[in-house]
Amino acid sequence: MAETGSTTQHWTPFTEMLAPGDTSLLRRLETQLLNAIALIPAEFEVRAIIGHQGEGDNDALSAPSYYKNLRSFISYIRCVVGNQYLPFISGTIPHISAAYNKTIEDAMLQVMEDDYFTHYVDLSQGTLQDTLHFNAATSEAFGVAVYNKLKEYGL
Repeated sequence: MAETGSTTQHWTPFTEMLAPGDTSLLRRLETQLLNAIALIPAEFEVRAIIGHQGEGDNDALSAPSYYKNLRSFISYIRCVVGNQYLPFISGTIPHISAAYNKTIEDAMLQVMEDDYFTHYVDLSQGTLQDTLHFNAATSEAFGVAVYNKLKEYGL
């Protein structure tokens, strides 16, 4: 999410803060989302955003601004879609992951507390296939929890 950090590709909506030559993944997503929306029949609509992110923001430069950047990211996507109440569903990072960071998790949970239409599936006890990626059991648990939340939202 951060406009700083150890990579040159960033999800931040604050593209004016990117270093020259850095890539805005959010702008790329916006283009892809608008292209997809243009192709779907009028009776279809984007009803929720489901994803998982945060493992790349665990460095000392990125983590402190994660809350602000996450809120701005969600707002940006909602504006692109034209729905300020678009549900945003994601998951926390398993505590055994090499990418786990308490500051990031606290920011995720605070965003969820502040915004009814943002939900984080608790994956703190999730298991992994390596030091970063979910194994089948955690992937399935995440999928079931997302499905149940979509049903709760009436989707």
